[in-house]
Amino acid sequence: MKKINVVFATDNYYIQHLATTLTSMLVNTQYADQIIVNIIDGGIDDKNKRYLSRLTNKYQSDIKFLKIDHNVFKNAVVNGHITVASYYRIIIATLFETDVNKAIYLDSDLIIRHDIYEFWSTDIGDYAVGAIKINEY
Repeated sequence: MKKINVVFATDNYYIQHLATTLTSMLVNTQYADQIIVNIIDGGIDDKNKRYLSRLTNKYQSDIKFLKIDHNVFKNAVVNGHITVASYYRIIIATLFETDVNKAIYLDSDLIIRHDIYEFWSTDIGDYAVGAIKINEY
């Protein structure tokens, strides 16, 4: 089985939310040891990186913190709930080596109640992007 690349984007303000999302994802999969948690680092301090690393290591998952060039977003429109971090997901494809041909992007404030592998194994054919409807309950 190929590694399951799951991508999140966060900063120090959303660490508690991300920790909850990660825990729910890792508890509810039988493939935790196949998951690579990729976090687009919007400004995470070392203490929080260690915390997230301990959390993922507890489930034998790998974790990577992806640095980005913030100058790419210097002209991005920011207002209200739209922050620079909101734009990170549009450059995900540029953050991986060429041998990675699939990744799942998840918001950092979700509760995942089913095995992420079910989503991962969904064939989206030649489409560049797939999406699912999120149930509120």
